[in-house]
Amino acid sequence: MKKTISILLSVCLLVAILPVSSYASYSADEIKLNFDYNADKKIDLNDARTVLRVSANLEEPKEGLIYDVTGNGDGITMEDVKKIVAIVTGIDTEVNECAEFNLELFKAELNSVKSVKPGFTKTATTQCHSMKVTTKNAPVDELNVTNMEFDDYANKTCDYMEDLLSNLLISAALTQAQKKEMETQMAQLRKDAKEMYDLKTTTKTINRYSSHYYYFPVNNLGNSCFLEIDDIKSIECYEEDGYIIRKVTMNEDTYIGDEFPTGNEGFSQRWKTISYGKVFNIPDFDETEGTKETSILNKVTFKNGVIISKVDKLSGIPVSVEYSYSYVADISTIPTVDKDGNEGLQMDSVTQATNTESYVLNPVTKN
Repeated sequence: MKKTISILLSVCLLVAILPVSSYASYSADEIKLNFDYNADKKIDLNDARTVLRVSANLEEPKEGLIYDVTGNGDGITMEDVKKIVAIVTGIDTEVNECAEFNLELFKAELNSVKSVKPGFTKTATTQCHSMKVTTKNAPVDELNVTNMEFDDYANKTCDYMEDLLSNLLISAALTQAQKKEMETQMAQLRKDAKEMYDLKTTTKTINRYSSHYYYFPVNNLGNSCFLEIDDIKSIECYEEDGYIIRKVTMNEDTYIGDEFPTGNEGFSQRWKTISYGKVFNIPDFDETEGTKETSILNKVTFKNGVIISKVDKLSGIPVSVEYSYSYVADISTIPTVDKDGNEGLQMDSVTQATNTESYVLNPVTKN
């Protein structure tokens, strides 16, 4: 009989939801109150399974709950079960506009990846689109620039150094080893500056029941999503090709100075207080090197944040999740100071970059 119930529910999930009469939309609290048929304080497909059992006379209906949700007055039928499936998955028109409810479903589905541990393949990309630098205290005025792309500035610096090496007096004062080292450093700087703008892609496969804690967002946390309704701009929910699609669009958020917790020590605050840190793996903008402070984060803006999850109806677990966002970071280096109190080169940079993480998850079956 258990297999029969499972097959019937599968059929319900594959059949298009029939149009029904329109009622007033529910609030999140009303949804929890009206559709928690199995009394587990959660709204999910298990509630639809409970109604299916009631419709098959395998379980007694609970007093105070409405099972004839279609309002046809013909008892508990498969049409009621199909409509409840649509309600508990957030597709039905009566709950679709309730952002709070759909956000709760979205969070639960992402969190389930870390608890069920189905295994996945992750493809991450990052690209720096622009890094404009402004410098002062350079050894010569021509290396003091304003809003110059970093690769151009790196080439400008190397050109200057090559001119110095071509000077006979300066060249004579250096050993062959010193000149060789400088040439090697300049070549590496040109290469690094050019490659900094390239699209970088990494792929990683995580086995079932393995390191989901470490490698599924948010990395190194027990849950995947800590978003609240004020953190997001919108959430959409719809059915496509037999799957539930949830699309969360984030606000654009800016943090100035100490408003953004930097470095490893700031991690516990980022996932609690930074909206993008509650669902994305975001840069830590570490301001130190060892114990020494080497830079200052002046301002950072996160924008264009979108998460799209494709959820299997039967298991309620995502089969794929796409994360993407952009950021603009304004950072100043802290110049060194010589024994006479003179400051060395200071560089201010404004970097624009995008990050994406794409996950394809292994299938999961729930009976």
